[in-house]
Amino acid sequence: MQMFNGILLIAILFTVVALATQFWRTTEDLDESRRTVEGYLTLIEGLYAYRGDNVSQWPTSFLDLSRYLPSLQIDSLDPMQAGSNGEGGRYTLEVTGGIVTLTTAVALESHARSVIREFGANGTYATTPNGYAITVTVPAPGGISLMQQTLLTDGTNKMERPLWMRNTVVAGASCAGTGMALDVNGNLMRCDGGIWQTY
Repeated sequence: MQMFNGILLIAILFTVVALATQFWRTTEDLDESRRTVEGYLTLIEGLYAYRGDNVSQWPTSFLDLSRYLPSLQIDSLDPMQAGSNGEGGRYTLEVTGGIVTLTTAVALESHARSVIREFGANGTYATTPNGYAITVTVPAPGGISLMQQTLLTDGTNKMERPLWMRNTVVAGASCAGTGMALDVNGNLMRCDGGIWQTY
């Protein structure tokens, strides 16, 4: 009986150790995936900030993002590679026409699957000789085409189309801050000194 109890105790200890190891590995894998996703999101945020300040143009390399992501570690030999994913691998930027992709490599397929799940149809992964390459396509922000139809994108800020104002105000009515509006007759009004005045 004592021998049976001893074997049972050893079996329980092995089970506990195996479960603890599995839990630790799963937690570690989730942390790696989370760090990789956070890396993608940080780079995408920098890409959007650059695009917003540069008349809807994408950057030509990670060097263009230095102003927006000052702590980004850019590869000195290849400015199209920067940062590090959850396993320490670099992200690669590719800009072809208007299509922008970010790619990184990981060792485990579970890591790749976990990452692309966060990006829906914009994320894919493929098998490579050393693991898995995760590619995320960066979608152009919405509303850009409407802005480009209304304003020139050469930096002159000249209007190509009329600016339509829907709000109407009354001369002498109170207002806050600064701004422009129209009265009911279509006259241009400005907010000056807390009062709507004819421009």
